Amino acid sequence: MRKQMIIIRLTDKEYENLIKEAESKKRDFKTTTGKLNLSAYCRDRILRKNTLTSVDTDRLIAELKYQVRKIGININQIAKAINAGFGTQSDLERIVQYQISLEDKIDDIVRKYEDA
Repeated sequence: MRKQMIIIRLTDKEYENLIKEAESKKRDFKTTTGKLNLSAYCRDRILRKNTLTSVDTDRLIAELKYQVRKIGININQIAKAINAGFGTQSDLERIVQYQISLEDKIDDIVRKYEDA
C-alpha cells in the first residue's frame, strides 16, 4: 500500500512535456477506465533502472533493420554490375565502405542499448 507522497513543482512547459511523454506511453500507464495514470508513469520514470522499454528496443531494432536493408540494396546493385562485367575497382571499394558503414550503424545501436 502506498502511503508516502512527494510533491514536486513544475513549470507549465515541464508539465506539458511530462503529459505529452506520458500520453505517448499511455497504453502502459492507464487506469481501469482507460485514463492516463500520471502517478504510475512518474513512479516508473523515477524508480526504474536505466533499462530500455520494449518500445525503445523495438524502435532500435526497426532502425537497424532499415539501415541493413538500405545498405544491402546498395551492395546488391554493385554486385549485379560487377557480375555483368560493368564493375570497377571503385565499385569494390564502395562495397567495403558500405560494409564498414553497416558495422558502424550496428555498433551505434549496440552502444545506445548498452547506455540505456
